[in-house]
Amino acid sequence: MIKKDEKKISSSFEENIAYMDQVLPVKESFDIIKREMEIGGRKSFFYFIDGFVKDEAMLKLMDSFLSVTEEDMPEDAQAFSVKEVPYNPETIKTNETLAFNAGNNVVVSQSGKTISYALNPELKDMKAAFVSTAEPILREAWMNRIKTSLCGDQETDL
Repeated sequence: MIKKDEKKISSSFEENIAYMDQVLPVKESFDIIKREMEIGGRKSFFYFIDGFVKDEAMLKLMDSFLSVTEEDMPEDAQAFSVKEVPYNPETIKTNETLAFNAGNNVVVSQSGKTISYALNPELKDMKAAFVSTAEPILREAWMNRIKTSLCGDQETDL
């Protein structure tokens, strides 16, 4: 059973680092990585799981963070993430076109500011389908739709 820890973040940087070192098995596991560096004149630590972070992504982050000077350091974490994290989402400007590549079996539609997606009622070019639901009637309807899409009028068992 996993024990939930409800410790709040402290205003003390050193206390937070000590807590992270206590909770994460940094010294016992080669998979948990801790990196210390200075960003914008401030001491910083990174904790991550080896193999869960792509090397290219981490290098891009480090390159961006290490180029921050003390004078350019944003006031807070939110401002830092907007200015210095190179993976911020791109903002779509008015009158720009956004393309969704959904394939044959997904329908994407927009109504005002709402973008919706759903399965196409006529499934095409499928090699396999897996349906799992607690509602037998819904499952049967989906299986019939899939069977018709995959097999046409031929008799077959799925």
